[in-house]
Amino acid sequence: MNAVFQQPLPLFPTQTAIDIGSDVAWIGFPNIAPPLLSCFFTGTISSHLNGRNAYFVDGVAINGVSGGPVIFSTDAGPQVVGIVSAYNANRATGETLPGLLVAQDVSHFHGIQLHIKSIDDANKNRQRLDDDIRYLKST
Repeated sequence: MNAVFQQPLPLFPTQTAIDIGSDVAWIGFPNIAPPLLSCFFTGTISSHLNGRNAYFVDGVAINGVSGGPVIFSTDAGPQVVGIVSAYNANRATGETLPGLLVAQDVSHFHGIQLHIKSIDDANKNRQRLDDDIRYLKST
């Protein structure tokens, strides 16, 4: 199996919103596909859900795709802009019609990323301190 991306994709900046009408893509494991078969989907940003830090996307999200990365192509290369969090079917007429995918943006991941970096830095500093203590005890 060929890897699509050789290294983790960067997170899209949260201070920038993707323009309505922009194309995005997402990857998931729909439960109608054979096990472990990932599928690639595309759609268009339809609206910003500012109060929820999310986007409505005109595209399909079926069971098994939730939690998959939503990717946007920038001049700097592809970046993760969110995760698939829901699919809102249009049931206004009583029958199920095509709806909109909800993509939660990556604002919460930026905070987690900073926290992980601070934990990594703390562990490195702790290791240096432990090394210094061992050195002092040995002299």
